[in-house]
Amino acid sequence: MKATYRVFSVLMYIAMIYSTFTGIICGVLLANSKYSGFGYPIMIITLAGFAVGLVLFFLKLKWFSFFVLLGASLARVYLAFALQRQSPLESIVFYKQHLPILAVALFSLFAVLCYKKYKKDEKGKLLEPMELAYIDV
Repeated sequence: MKATYRVFSVLMYIAMIYSTFTGIICGVLLANSKYSGFGYPIMIITLAGFAVGLVLFFLKLKWFSFFVLLGASLARVYLAFALQRQSPLESIVFYKQHLPILAVALFSLFAVLCYKKYKKDEKGKLLEPMELAYIDV
């Protein structure tokens, strides 16, 4: 289960890198347009949400990290959807740049579930051999 946890963690980091890159590009490209009210919030929500989520993830507060990443992901998708409705933005841009952020939340969920299962299995493995060694007293 530890290997599965690590795989989903790496996938989460890769999705975060891609989503952060697209969030920064969105903020920079929309900075001097009439849609800057969407670009800056998308960039700030992405950067702040991921920073807080990573700190919580490294501090072993996995569930809090998941909910922060989920909230940041949903907020960014909502803002991007609102931007798409008010601008001549093509749907393909929305799907390629803003929906992959949901992969961050999905991989984070799988990483948390695998981590909890790994910790539960680890506790069970440590107790069983010790209990078996002292049964015949």
